[in-house]
Amino acid sequence: MSLYPEIENLKTILSSHSISIFYQEKKANCLQLVHLSISKQIFPIYTQDEYDDLSLNNPLLNLCLVLRELEIYQESSDYLNWCNTQGVNASDETIRKYYMSLDNSYTVIEKIIGKIDSQINDLDFQLNAGAAWELRKA
Repeated sequence: MSLYPEIENLKTILSSHSISIFYQEKKANCLQLVHLSISKQIFPIYTQDEYDDLSLNNPLLNLCLVLRELEIYQESSDYLNWCNTQGVNASDETIRKYYMSLDNSYTVIEKIIGKIDSQINDLDFQLNAGAAWELRKA
């Protein structure tokens, strides 16, 4: 059992919903396309992987990354705000189509797992402290 309830919560989400996350070594702009498989559905999710976390092949960390992206989407006021937050070109048609699909993906994922919560706060994630550090060292 982990000393961090955040990690235990991620474990519960992962195991309760038979979630798997896979990706290919291909980036679009500064985002990495991953595929979230949950309840026999697959959702494409572009993920910031600034710290090369996906290469660690850690399912809990990967889930945290995906949930963080969904949180960023939900907190964005609109497409241009989201593009600015993500550092992507708003005129990229692939990115625009992806963004337009996120509302449906977010809604379906939330119905399956409940409230979207990446569990690890932004400061700990960016500073690699606390639960973020524990996940990355695993």
